Amino acid sequence: MTSEQDKAFAAYQTKAKQDMAPYEASIAQYNTAFSQYQQQAAAYSQRLNDYQKMLSDFEANPYERVAAQVVTIGRGGGLVARVYDQNLSVAELEEGGFEPELVYGQQGKGGRAVVGIKSIKVPKAAPASFNEKAPTAPTAPTAPKIAEFDTSEFEAKRGQLETEFKREVGERKGARLAAVSRKTTRPLMQGKS
Repeated sequence: MTSEQDKAFAAYQTKAKQDMAPYEASIAQYNTAFSQYQQQAAAYSQRLNDYQKMLSDFEANPYERVAAQVVTIGRGGGLVARVYDQNLSVAELEEGGFEPELVYGQQGKGGRAVVGIKSIKVPKAAPASFNEKAPTAPTAPTAPKIAEFDTSEFEAKRGQLETEFKREVGERKGARLAAVSRKTTRPLMQGKS
């Protein structure tokens, strides 16, 4: 009985391994794809954080100072700078909110005069919107349903064999008791005359 169950269980295990083989192969592929996804997600997260930092920096300070391109000295001795394809004087720069950083020099009897424009404040270019899509995680494969090993057939056979064994033991025991009781009632059978 045990050998039959062992053979059936070995066949069950072989079939279960065959049924699980494609799933295990897909799990190996999933693990590879998931590790790639994690790398892509980390890189995406880094780019998103960099963009958010750049955006917050822009919101905190939307202006930057750039070197002024001095074009010419005006007729009255004033400086003219080229900004956004316009020639603007120092006064026009100040009125336009460009906050020119002027360079002063000595002039005449200890006086100071504007001799150049070092830099001006201009609006920064707004960062482009972040349109990159987040990577999608791979879907995990589902394991096949493998039924549990059915022992009911073997339990039924075991129960039947146990019943037959108990009956046979009972019959033998009954036969021995009957033989002993016959000896006591039949003295010739006991070897006495």
